[in-house]
Amino acid sequence: MSWDAIGAIGEIIGAAAVVLTLAYLGVQVRQNNRNMRNAAYQHVQSELNAARASVSENTSLARALRIASFQTDDQLNADEAMQFHFWMLQAFWAFHACYRLHWEGLISDEEIEGRRREVAAIKGGPGFLQWWESASQFFDARFCQFVDEIPIGDPVTFNEGSAQWGVASSVEQS
Repeated sequence: MSWDAIGAIGEIIGAAAVVLTLAYLGVQVRQNNRNMRNAAYQHVQSELNAARASVSENTSLARALRIASFQTDDQLNADEAMQFHFWMLQAFWAFHACYRLHWEGLISDEEIEGRRREVAAIKGGPGFLQWWESASQFFDARFCQFVDEIPIGDPVTFNEGSAQWGVASSVEQS
């Protein structure tokens, strides 16, 4: 066997190694993308769950949110108004993170649709409009447009007489 033949075999083996390396790299990139999507989803869920948990653990915050959901936020005392403001900031920064991750392709259309329905329900409460007028300045213009374009949905309500959770229109009918 001549040196030319050995060199040709070496080039073939080298080319095969490059192809295998590129295939392996493609698999690794795909796995990394999936891991990034999962981490992004977990982060947003964690933020939203923290906001939800704060309501279930704090009766004065729950009261402030209930009042602001059914009335205007001027019905709140100073402490309740502060709680409402910061809870809304926490929730909307989580919605903002979800929106950004969707815009960057890290969160699915289905996930953003679920968050859109949550925002629509929150927008149904009268206290939201007052809050959003002043708080929207804290968010980028693209997210504000996203929120503004979401139609106002039926707010989620609690009917104290029947101890039922539901959408305002269905709870009022019962």
